[in-house]
Amino acid sequence: MEMKVTIVYDNEAYNNDLQADWGFSALVEVKNTPKILFDTGADGEILYKLELLGR
Repeated sequence: MEMKVTIVYDNEAYNNDLQADWGFSALVEVKNTPKILFDTGADGEILYKLELLGR
């Protein structure tokens, strides 16, 4: 079983297209199962960055 975890945001941005903020958000993907968004962040508006990550 292959699992992929994409950090959507946390307190550091690894490139200029992404935004840092308080909290943590990760997208968990496992083949043939629904995607899970784990989000403890303060600003849901930042989640549009998922499009920039191709998710």
